[in-house]
Amino acid sequence: ADYWVDHVRQAVRFLDGVRHLETQGVTTYLELGPGGVLSAMGQSCAADDDAGFVPALRKNRPEPEALTTALAELHVRGTRIDWTTYYANTGAQHTDLPTYAFQRQRFWPKAPVVGGHPGAVDGTPVADSAFWEAVAREDLSALAGGRELTADSPLSEVLPVLSSWHNRQQQRSVADGWRYRVTWKPVQPSDGVLTGRWLLALPEALSGTAVVEWCEHGLKAAGAEVVRITGATDLPAYTDATGVLSLLGLAGEETLDEGVAPGLPATLELVRKLGEAGVEAPLWCLTQGAVSTGTADPLRNAAQTQVWGLGRVVALEHPKRWGGLIDLPESLDARTWEQAAAVLSGTPGASGEDQVALRSSGVFAGRLLAAAAPAGDREWIPRGTVLIGDGTTPLAGHLAGWLAGTAVERVVLLTPVGRTPAPDVLEKLGERAVVRDVDVTDRTRLASLVAELAAEGAPVRAVVHTSGTSHFASVADTDPAQLTGALRARAAGAAALDSVFAETELDAFVLFSSIAGVWGSGGQGAYAAGTAYLDGLAQLRRARGLAATSVAWGPWVGGDTADSGDGNGEEQMRRRGLLPLEPEQALTALARAVAEESPVLTVADMDWGRFAQAFTALRPSPLLADLPDVARITAAAAEGEAENSDVADELRQRLAVLPEAEQEAELVGLIRQQAASVLGYASVDDIEAGRAFREMGFDSLMAVELRNRLTRATGLRLPAGFVFDYPNAIAAARLLRQDIFRDGAASGDSLLTELDKLEASLVTSEPDALTRTRVAVRLQAFLAKWQGEETDSSSAAEGGVLGQLESASDDELLSFINREMGR
Repeated sequence: ADYWVDHVRQAVRFLDGVRHLETQGVTTYLELGPGGVLSAMGQSCAADDDAGFVPALRKNRPEPEALTTALAELHVRGTRIDWTTYYANTGAQHTDLPTYAFQRQRFWPKAPVVGGHPGAVDGTPVADSAFWEAVAREDLSALAGGRELTADSPLSEVLPVLSSWHNRQQQRSVADGWRYRVTWKPVQPSDGVLTGRWLLALPEALSGTAVVEWCEHGLKAAGAEVVRITGATDLPAYTDATGVLSLLGLAGEETLDEGVAPGLPATLELVRKLGEAGVEAPLWCLTQGAVSTGTADPLRNAAQTQVWGLGRVVALEHPKRWGGLIDLPESLDARTWEQAAAVLSGTPGASGEDQVALRSSGVFAGRLLAAAAPAGDREWIPRGTVLIGDGTTPLAGHLAGWLAGTAVERVVLLTPVGRTPAPDVLEKLGERAVVRDVDVTDRTRLASLVAELAAEGAPVRAVVHTSGTSHFASVADTDPAQLTGALRARAAGAAALDSVFAETELDAFVLFSSIAGVWGSGGQGAYAAGTAYLDGLAQLRRARGLAATSVAWGPWVGGDTADSGDGNGEEQMRRRGLLPLEPEQALTALARAVAEESPVLTVADMDWGRFAQAFTALRPSPLLADLPDVARITAAAAEGEAENSDVADELRQRLAVLPEAEQEAELVGLIRQQAASVLGYASVDDIEAGRAFREMGFDSLMAVELRNRLTRATGLRLPAGFVFDYPNAIAAARLLRQDIFRDGAASGDSLLTELDKLEASLVTSEPDALTRTRVAVRLQAFLAKWQGEETDSSSAAEGGVLGQLESASDDELLSFINREMGR
């Protein structure tokens, strides 16, 4: 009894206990209890990243499954398990393993993915498969959906039940096809050498810390010259920099300031200042503990996820100036730096990775993949009191309407000052609606409201955070005030809800996030930072053993996520390959997501074929590379390279016989024809040759489509910004003509023009003697070729001009220069 009295009255010293065990060589810990709270705490206390904490039981997981999983985890960590006892009376037998070493190569054929998503079986939609399976089993109870049906029920009663069941399954099947998750795959970057000058951006808070010394020493060891920079550094003096490595995201604690992470404003300012100074070197941003690569590697710092959200948008808005995001482990050593150097030396977004996590077990790169449909029919069934963080948003309106059809007793709608829920929302909920003028970021008032509801016998059973609206502004145009405005309700509100319900057992803690934080969206840097934080917070809560689900939504029909900010709304989204979600189906996906173990899910209806072409036009995206549709597009583009060369040759031959003016006219006509097809015009006459593409209604997606059409028609590799760099058909035609004849046979007029340029450059320049000699040799060789003289390469090397120069003395060489160049 005294032990437990002391346990309550005195400090537990859990951290000291874990650290002492580490000194005794303990590396694996088994938690015996009803959940995994201590395991989560222990992971953050252990100094060794490789320490393993294994809970014997897990909340919301069957005990046999949880215990078996725990035994398996202990086994793979080297703990001796008495498997004889475990398998007693089961009939299990020992099986000999192969005598050769495992090579970890997979030879089993991969099953084709129908429609790019694991949502169909043998080409049949899941809903139809489930229906016919139930019919084949003669499973009347599965089809009845809880209604009393018997084998003698008349068809008039059976058909409505079957129709309802099938429609419900169809909704689930559609919603299951929208599911995606970011996974982390091990990669092996090539060993890299860094060259040139690297700028090391440091916050004052990290001055003199080990991580700064680790980065600086590592950069120098890899071959780079290092220059430390701060907010006061004169950046225009470093336009020759090779790379920029930012530690700004590591500054400060996890506490948010009005929803803004400590290192986010400085990172935003660095991006802006580098652009203004003309520093084109790629910017790499470091974080530490901002991503989770798996269950054994939990996320430790949700605040730093805001840098990841912002960085994904910078990659789209400034593709040539962005390097990538690197998450560091807790322990930094020489091997970790070797991993970092390999990533930094890669080509961002092309041959290299741009979203990676460095861990003691290797380098992991982020990949977006289709998520398998959850097994069974488990769904979140709301009950009791549900609290909605902001009851005035369009998505909250859809949610409230859905809750009105459930058995919830109360729906508490928090409202920001000066705003009220839509009348139809209140009408649907009726007497169950409770409206409270409480700012979701006000923890004191929030806690008071929660206590008041509990005292009334209506404790909160579920929380849904829908606060925050879309903020459209480029990264360069986003100032600190706009950053706070975009993040306060969304991030600070979520943090307040997490704090108030940190000790409360909830059925659901749901955060409405966005795809902008998952893969980025132009003009939404602040918005993406906020939604990335929601995903991180959900992972942090789950690691603490609390309920949490963050759903990164694609656009909804009639929701603010479908507003692009330029008035085109849902139609522009569809053209980009983002198909707005029907609210009823989206809410079905929500109910199934909340019932899952995973804390984060992306739900979006994507036309990847259309979306990926525009999204990766200026910069490849390794994050999307493993999606089947994106992989097919990439493979098709590679195959098209050979075909393009044949098309270019044919066009070059057709134009070569025409005068220069007619060549240009032919190309202007080609561009007008393709532009009319993109815009959907019936006649090419509607496209004026001298009118700017922007004035005709071209947006970024149309620009990419026109570029792709012209690439197929000409065989040329045109830049993604082609339409905006050469604003009308005439200017674009001139570029096409130059590119067509740059690599192939040119007309006589164009050759004379090039010779005029060469003659003019020789008159205005004063090359040294060696350069003059090299030019003379090249001109003589060209003249011989032009006149049809054939010279054997070997004899030319021995007795020709080049051979004479190789064996000439200094006096002979000077004599040659004077004779040939008139000096």
